[in-house]
Amino acid sequence: MRDAHADLIAAEELAAEDPSFAVEAAELRCRVTEFETRLAELLTRDPHHRDDTVLEVRAPGRAEGSAAMAEALVNLYRGYAESRGWHTEMLTAVPAPAFGYRSATLSISARGGTWPAFAEETGLHRGRWLPFTDPPERPVVADAEVLAYPESSWWERFWPDDSEVVFHQYNYGPLPLARRMPDVLLTHLPTGVEAYTAPTYGRTANVKRAQKLLVARLTAVAEGRAEPTYFARVPSRGPTDHIRTYNLIANELTDHRLDLVLSAPFDPDNLTLLAEALRAPVPGSEPPE
Repeated sequence: MRDAHADLIAAEELAAEDPSFAVEAAELRCRVTEFETRLAELLTRDPHHRDDTVLEVRAPGRAEGSAAMAEALVNLYRGYAESRGWHTEMLTAVPAPAFGYRSATLSISARGGTWPAFAEETGLHRGRWLPFTDPPERPVVADAEVLAYPESSWWERFWPDDSEVVFHQYNYGPLPLARRMPDVLLTHLPTGVEAYTAPTYGRTANVKRAQKLLVARLTAVAEGRAEPTYFARVPSRGPTDHIRTYNLIANELTDHRLDLVLSAPFDPDNLTLLAEALRAPVPGSEPPE
């Protein structure tokens, strides 16, 4: 970059004396502009832009509507990821007594990372719909919490000291199967952050999956995305800012940060439009020097 600037200054000085150097000076000026644009992109890029994503979706309170809203968001994120050929994995799911989820932890991964698509999903998501009664009663209004945080493929580099982590293993069901596929719970003693994975691929794979999730949660805490108590056995409340409303009655999706209204509230393609709009630079803003 410094050499390009020096060459441009020299070419402009020569062009002032000899017009034949004007073409070369113009070419160097375009090259310097390209370098500056590229440098601005690198300086403003999220360091996690090639990481994968973990989405924590929870139903605050005990209302059935919140559990239904949490399930609708999980299905929205899974449909959005699968439509792009990305891999989705349900790490944990706590079903509500009637329907929906009390909480669910979803991992979305792909070659090249998925974090830019979900980086702005953290917040309270509100749904409005008419109950399935005849005649319909007053509209149902329910919230669901979403916490998004990146998950690195290089988690081994950030693994804490083994003495700081307590390993728990739970065996359920028929003994031979339970021994091969136990539930795994890891607890980070200094912070109280926990990571739990249900049996899926076998003991070794479950342990590695829990370790990767624990590192992602510790990183989220270190970067201020969540409090350590959010990942405790009795979790605290999560995000409290309403960022989006899914109005099924009016068939509208409203993002309150952008003051943007779209049709078809649970259309996965809307997430692409919202992610691009939220990543767009604010008019009048300047890249860091």
